[in-house]
Amino acid sequence: MKELIDFLSSLGVDFYFVGGYVRDHLLKRETHDIDITVQGDALDIGRQVAHHTGGVFVVLDEEEGIARVADHGWNVDFSTIRGGLEDDLKRRDFTIDSLAQKPSGEIIDLFGGREDLQRGIIRSVTDSAFSEDPIRLLRAVRLSLELGFSIEEETKGLIQNQAHLISLSPKERIREEIVRILSQPSSAPALDELDRLGLLTQIIPELSSLKGVDQPPEHFFDVFEHSLKTVAYLEEILASEVSLPYQKYVQNDEVLLKISALLHDIAKPETKTIDEGRIRFLSHAIRGADRTSQILTRLRFSKHAVRMVAKMVEYHLRPTQMAAPSELPTPHAIYRYFKDTGEVGIHILLLSLADHLAARGPNLDPSSFSEHVKLCSYVLRKREKEESMVFPPKLVSGHDIMHTLSITPSPRVGKILDRIREAQAEGRVKTRKEALDFVHQCIEET
Repeated sequence: MKELIDFLSSLGVDFYFVGGYVRDHLLKRETHDIDITVQGDALDIGRQVAHHTGGVFVVLDEEEGIARVADHGWNVDFSTIRGGLEDDLKRRDFTIDSLAQKPSGEIIDLFGGREDLQRGIIRSVTDSAFSEDPIRLLRAVRLSLELGFSIEEETKGLIQNQAHLISLSPKERIREEIVRILSQPSSAPALDELDRLGLLTQIIPELSSLKGVDQPPEHFFDVFEHSLKTVAYLEEILASEVSLPYQKYVQNDEVLLKISALLHDIAKPETKTIDEGRIRFLSHAIRGADRTSQILTRLRFSKHAVRMVAKMVEYHLRPTQMAAPSELPTPHAIYRYFKDTGEVGIHILLLSLADHLAARGPNLDPSSFSEHVKLCSYVLRKREKEESMVFPPKLVSGHDIMHTLSITPSPRVGKILDRIREAQAEGRVKTRKEALDFVHQCIEET
């Protein structure tokens, strides 16, 4: 920091530390992001700093004159003071981000930011803060969650009245804010706040149709509340000892797991039927996977992330379908489960537990949930202890099958390979000879 201050001072330009860096400094929060506003060409000054320090120079917004220098884990963002320091600070989002600090350390507070820091308040600097940059609507909720602050009532009213403006923000920025919110260990209250402020259904309009949709008697909540509660219960599970055996499989995927919890019943409204007085949602998981793909693609998530979450939604009911109540699944059922779910098989077990808790709510039967935990733990242990059952070694190839049966390539070959692997999982086929013999048995059975 001293080197940076000395170099900028040597250039003979006026500069101030501003925004989140000053806020976090006063809150004694560790940060590696520095915001500096300069009286001059920020792009040129950024280039000079990068050349001096050996950092990487990146233009963030050429039109607005914003640049970044990345250097040894630090991100230093430069912007140009426009119309004087007061005007520059007035254009910022919240009072706690409108503070400036001179190189000497003196704090400049023109809008009551220090008092709001002490009170733990998120308050907009002006009434036009959100119309100037709608992503601030989400940022208010995110900062409230990260800092443990509350949103000031007048600011909350502004957000509610202007929630529709969030649709004007680039989808990539919306995705980034949502990910940062869900990255917090206890993000469920923030989802509730987003809903109360009218933002959640602006971001994901499909969630609107879930509100007020009744479910069978075993469910305590409607579909919308159930979806929010699933996220909350998932976070409780992730923070408990129950999740410890699962952690090495789902670490770094918690955000995607939470998104699957929020969207796992997204297609229930469109699949709802009433058959002899009983509410049903046939095929809602399959259709939900399609809806989920559409939503996450729209929000510019990566293709890999979209596939992962869609698969979690598609198979979220599968753990409880592997065996009859109070029974444990067979090796064949476990093999089929992991064959279908792939890399998210363990993730779905946790989602299934959260779904169970959110379905019953206050009416939870502890013994029933214990059975569910036992089921998932058993599947996980089998996955860990019997890799050969879940992922059987390859004994024969498609070429072997075609040679044995004197047939040409066709979907039939793939089906026979699947049958062989299932037989391996069940312990009926263990050697190459047994696999080749089994090929003839498959033909006889069909």
